Amino acid sequence: MSRKIVSLLSMLMATVAMTGVGLAQTKDKPLVLNYADIEPAGTIRTRNVEWWINEIEKRTNGAVKIRPYWAGALVGGKDIPIGVAKGYPEMGSNVYIYDASFVPALGVFDLPVAKTSVGAIRAFADMVQNDKTLRAELHKRKMIGLTVFGHHGPSMAVTTKPVAGPADVKGLRLRSPGGLRADILRAMGAEVVTMGAADVYTALQRGTVDGLSSSVKDIYEWKWTDYAKFGWSLGIPLGPPLIYVINEDVWNGISPEMQKIILQTSAEFLDKQIADYEAGLSEFFDKMKANGVTFKEIPQITAVSQKVSDEGVQIWVTRMKEAGVPGQELLDAFRKTLSKYE
Repeated sequence: MSRKIVSLLSMLMATVAMTGVGLAQTKDKPLVLNYADIEPAGTIRTRNVEWWINEIEKRTNGAVKIRPYWAGALVGGKDIPIGVAKGYPEMGSNVYIYDASFVPALGVFDLPVAKTSVGAIRAFADMVQNDKTLRAELHKRKMIGLTVFGHHGPSMAVTTKPVAGPADVKGLRLRSPGGLRADILRAMGAEVVTMGAADVYTALQRGTVDGLSSSVKDIYEWKWTDYAKFGWSLGIPLGPPLIYVINEDVWNGISPEMQKIILQTSAEFLDKQIADYEAGLSEFFDKMKANGVTFKEIPQITAVSQKVSDEGVQIWVTRMKEAGVPGQELLDAFRKTLSKYE
């Protein structure tokens, strides 16, 4: 589908969304929402998304139906939040680091201030629902956060060549979606390459990249260890944050009764994601090790990570201040919220 057609569809759907979408919320005349996701169907996360979608339809007695589009079939990962802000698709998964400038406030959840991945995810979800400052930042982009996802376990790198320390990383071409993980790789002299997840496997196969950084989940499910057999920790406990969003005008057109059902289902969806991911994490490692992959902690790399992380917090706060975003206020709120879950 051409960009021109997608743009015209976006304008049309946005107009529909802003003119009383809440009027059609019965089983006979259901509200149909389009949902866009960057991942393909069948991953541990998208299986949970399917559960969420199906539960919402079931619990609203068919009055709310959500039509999913996987693997960027509707819009690409970077364009999902832009589309949701305009009203088409009405819902989607927003991976913050794909376009950190669109809602820069979400960067607070990419800062290395949490002790545990589960604590970070719980605090992130709490603030999405309850923190007025964060909600105001989402409001600027006409979006409401429903719940979140966080990649459990350490952020890892896998390479086609063995790595024993920062000196071995220097000069490697490594794919990273951006953010803190890219900063750590650059600090060790790597050439950071940006590309979509769907292109990484072929790039590894052809040797146009020497490896990548990502979550354990993505490394396993995208089968990148078919070619990159040497794994090492980046020294931070969580992968990049993801938030499930809905267009604000669409949300405001949904009846309070239906909103309550969606939010309750979203809370259970978060619990299910955490439980399933925790159960699957050791399996991911075991299956990759059985495929000849090695994983290790490298103290010298952890030290680089710590230095970059410590400096990165203040750099982020300063950047937010320059951009007119209350970064310090958000960071203080995140730390306070974390204390409830860690």
